[in-house]
Amino acid sequence: GSLPEGVYVSRKHAKITCEDGIWKIHDLGSSNGTFVLADDFEKIEIADLADGTEIALGNARFIFKLSN
Repeated sequence: GSLPEGVYVSRKHAKITCEDGIWKIHDLGSSNGTFVLADDFEKIEIADLADGTEIALGNARFIFKLSN
């Protein structure tokens, strides 16, 4: 059977911060990794985020959106 999304996401998986108007995602040492889609999903420890950046935490996918 398929596992529900989020089963591989730990409570302290990643954090998103904003410093000087620059958004970043930080992996917090998660066992299943934090990935950002560039040409392909790339495992990151820290990465800049722009509007529309696709993120994967374990098997759960998100799109980072900035509201106006």
